[in-house]
Amino acid sequence: MQHLYTLLFFLLSFIFVKASPDYQMAEASAVVPVQIRNKLILVEGKINNQAGYFLFDTGASELILNEARFPRHEHHHSVPYFADATGHVAAHGYTYISTFNWGGLHREGFFAPLLDLLALESNLGEQLLGIIGYDVLQHVDLELDYYQGTISLFRPGAVVPYPEFRVAPDYTFDFEMDRHLPVLKAAVGNADGLLLAIDSGSSVNICDSRLKGKLKKKALQKRTIGLQGAVGILQQSPFYVMEALRIENTYSIAYCRVALSNLKKLKDHGIRIDGLLGINFFRLGRVFFSYHTQRIMVWLGQNEYTLRHSSLQPLPEMSAK
Repeated sequence: MQHLYTLLFFLLSFIFVKASPDYQMAEASAVVPVQIRNKLILVEGKINNQAGYFLFDTGASELILNEARFPRHEHHHSVPYFADATGHVAAHGYTYISTFNWGGLHREGFFAPLLDLLALESNLGEQLLGIIGYDVLQHVDLELDYYQGTISLFRPGAVVPYPEFRVAPDYTFDFEMDRHLPVLKAAVGNADGLLLAIDSGSSVNICDSRLKGKLKKKALQKRTIGLQGAVGILQQSPFYVMEALRIENTYSIAYCRVALSNLKKLKDHGIRIDGLLGINFFRLGRVFFSYHTQRIMVWLGQNEYTLRHSSLQPLPEMSAK
């Protein structure tokens, strides 16, 4: 039986999205609801007084809009394509945005790239205005509660008002950044010391196809799935059930699922990751995520995903920094 996983992981070729003062947080904090579709996270926002859903995607380099919903600006030209983690590229245009609002985060007067998101809309069963990526997310600290269906946004450095933050987290990770991607160390099968980017826009974990030998020997089950990237092209990819996925030598998830994809296109542009840690990372419970301090805190929940969870004794050499 084949399963379709929507994989979204964007790289804006040759351009690294740097910090920008253009996004402003009106209040110290705000709470926004989320909707879960095909395991992925949708949030509501507004562009040019048009309200609708956006995909919340820590793997996307920036705010990307659906070309079916916005007019193309014919006189704005830049690098003409995105690449995704299936190794495909897609040409894009730009549109002019007068106002953008999401959870109290606001920006005015800028250009944003356009991409065909019809395949994504079809898989999620919702119309999309676009995708919220790193250039937006870097301006706030985030607390995501996957099961309660909320994202709390905090102005970096703001005093967190919620009493539950006074409870010590179960896990604290310092992460590295690989351009726009937050990265943790991991091990699976016979492959250790892997660098996996946290990608809330991927509904399955991904490893580079060059690791096939190290994973296949230890796989408990082997099959093929249909893997669909940002470009919308469906490809058949190996899909393994592994005994365990270990993160930062701190916790493991038994019977984890891993798909394989060719990441050479990303490596050609200087991205050094070995794969993606998909949306299941956020299913651990309540996750606080700060680009400002490069720190993650996790308060474990009790759900069907964490039934396969177990803690490990941390080792210094496995830390991200």
